[in-house]
Amino acid sequence: MEWIPYNRLFVKNHIGKGGFGTVNLASWLDGPIHSWNDNDQKWNRNACHPVALKILNDLNKSFNLLKEVSCCYTVYNTLFLLHN
Repeated sequence: MEWIPYNRLFVKNHIGKGGFGTVNLASWLDGPIHSWNDNDQKWNRNACHPVALKILNDLNKSFNLLKEVSCCYTVYNTLFLLHN
């Protein structure tokens, strides 16, 4: 899991509104890491990767959002392990 600075996102359009706030489609300009480049000594990334950007309405609900993210991360890792 990586933190994505807001200035590395290009917000494309509004998707909808949920319990925590609004959801937008964005492109992650750098993209996620997929491998290490031994020659250049840096990470190789998949640039312009689509992501969902959640903009919170109420920071008091942030704990519930963290639980949701944690659940999605767990499911993703489980599916990744099953696939490989």
